[in-house]
Amino acid sequence: MTWGDLMRRVLAVVAAVLLMFGAGAPAQAIIGGEEAAEPYSFMATFIRDGEQHCGATLITDRWLVTAAHCAMVTPDRIQVRLGALDWTTAPSLPTDRVVLHPGYKIDENYIAHDIGLVRLAEPVRNRPAVIAPRPAAGTPIRLLGWGMTCPDENDPGCAPPKRLRQLESRLLPESACANDPSFQRGHFRCVDNRPEASSCGGDSGAPALVKFGNRWLVTGATSHGAGRGLCNEFPGVYTDVSAYLPWILRTIAQS
Repeated sequence: MTWGDLMRRVLAVVAAVLLMFGAGAPAQAIIGGEEAAEPYSFMATFIRDGEQHCGATLITDRWLVTAAHCAMVTPDRIQVRLGALDWTTAPSLPTDRVVLHPGYKIDENYIAHDIGLVRLAEPVRNRPAVIAPRPAAGTPIRLLGWGMTCPDENDPGCAPPKRLRQLESRLLPESACANDPSFQRGHFRCVDNRPEASSCGGDSGAPALVKFGNRWLVTGATSHGAGRGLCNEFPGVYTDVSAYLPWILRTIAQS
């Protein structure tokens, strides 16, 4: 597929979604959500050393988008399991390329451009997710994950589930994450966390979804929390996938 063909396909989908929406006029998981009622064909998990490590979203027949801090290893260290409710039942798929955003930076107190792409060694038939245009603050979203289900990530009795969980939430104004020194306006999204329901440790890279008709589109990739302490004490911070669409398209086209 040429660059022009790829751009035309993506722009056609984005234009249709924009009309429907009325446009133009370290580590996170699920607390207080529920078991997913059905599988999501695009939902992926990374397996390292036999354990579930991070989440990701299939966006083409080979490429997955995730948090950059989930993919700081060579492809031979990442196996992908895709489209299952119980991650232990899905076959492991090898990967052959990892690309981190060139602006990605992380230290103890700061993270920037937390987005990466991982390519499967072979194409799959799973239906990929479409990248949503940037939704407005207040838009309902759905969070997915296999990570921790209690707010204290160090609780030895808090084992991550094998079955996928989901949580209904909403996008907050960027000002709600103003206390986060890493928060880059236009590149991150601020997500509502409540004491009884939030994202938490174990599923960075997993998607935040927005509903379009009867289809879920990906709008965010889990990055980190907007504060120090228990997971449900601060908003969640998700990388805004749509903000990186030009970089995503260039990377795929050049590969």
